[in-house]
Amino acid sequence: MKKNWYIVLTMSGYEERVKENIEKKIEATGIKNLVGRIVIPEEVVLDATSPSERLILSPKAKLHVNNGKDVNKGDLIAEEPPIYARRSGVIVDVKNVRKIVVETIDRKYTKTYYIPESAGIEPGLRVGAKVKQGLPLSKNEEYICELDGKIVEIERMKKVVVQTPDGEQDVYYIPLDVFDRDRIKKGKEVKQGEMLAEARKFFARISG
Repeated sequence: MKKNWYIVLTMSGYEERVKENIEKKIEATGIKNLVGRIVIPEEVVLDATSPSERLILSPKAKLHVNNGKDVNKGDLIAEEPPIYARRSGVIVDVKNVRKIVVETIDRKYTKTYYIPESAGIEPGLRVGAKVKQGLPLSKNEEYICELDGKIVEIERMKKVVVQTPDGEQDVYYIPLDVFDRDRIKKGKEVKQGEMLAEARKFFARISG
């Protein structure tokens, strides 16, 4: 069954409390089977005399640093968990895509786009560049920016599509630095719980 994502705005510092209240409401009303994950996005910012380093992490990422802690260049600061197959099936497609994350100036909203390399990326798009709603992100103008803001992340990835026996498709986006060509091949069968990509580790590029 296809599910939709919904965003709930909260006051800063109350994210965990809101998440707990939603989970209690779901449990009390007996609709747990209709609701997927409730996640709280996280990020790590390292301040130094040189330009700061910012990482946008998934809610499942493990942080190895705390606020106020000194970080040296090369230290492990965060780790994304391995990617496992949610259901058994056959890999039917593997494509190169470009992940572009746009964030509003007030940092309240973000939008992530996965643009096929075959579509081409508009020249001039780079991290830190300001973008406007309606701006084409791809040369074929199939992908259009939906909000005013700036680009905070651009990354090359692999889009992997696994088709299940009942004809449904699970889509995975795997960063190139953890993509294994021997593990991911078109036509290969995968089992539920099988590892598709190893954990991704982030090391500090600056001291701060």
